[in-house]
Amino acid sequence: MMLSHPLDTVPSGDEMTTDVCSIGSCERPLFARQLCVGHYRRLRKYGSPLVRKCYDCGELSDRPELNCGAYLCTSCATTPKAVRRREYQRRRRAESPLHHAAMGRRSNLRRKYGLSPEDYARLLTVQQGGCSVCGASPNEQFWGVLDVDHDHETDTIRGLLCRRCNIVLGKVTDDPKLLRALAHYIEDARNGD
Repeated sequence: MMLSHPLDTVPSGDEMTTDVCSIGSCERPLFARQLCVGHYRRLRKYGSPLVRKCYDCGELSDRPELNCGAYLCTSCATTPKAVRRREYQRRRRAESPLHHAAMGRRSNLRRKYGLSPEDYARLLTVQQGGCSVCGASPNEQFWGVLDVDHDHETDTIRGLLCRRCNIVLGKVTDDPKLLRALAHYIEDARNGD
């Protein structure tokens, strides 16, 4: 199949000034040759970063508006099976949004941190059922769960935190000196110093 986007459509380094992919509306981070991982892989595999392969029939397409996400060609997307699948997914999400949120949560725990739901429950038990810092229970949180706190340098899990404590820790970039300085600042302000 002859594609209409040769390699010379990829911008050179001097044309780029951002840290995001150079293709259309894609805003994923750069990986190589001014492209994100997905577009770079397509460039290597098909000779163009815009080529998409239908995940149902395998047909190749180089339509530029289809540059991100999973791709289903027009003929496959309009089959009764595909229409039924989309309708079923919409109906299931509408019927039980909390169930789908919980499924997504389990998937994220496994993918991001390598934690099973049982590991998460064990951590929660070790922490007496609340945030490691302030003791807030999961029931006090918006989604009824605590965030997994991890060291961004070593990727080791430190514990479970409520959203507020996790955000504060992220804002101070895990710097104990800064946290101590903030604590002294608050104490001094309360004491009138």
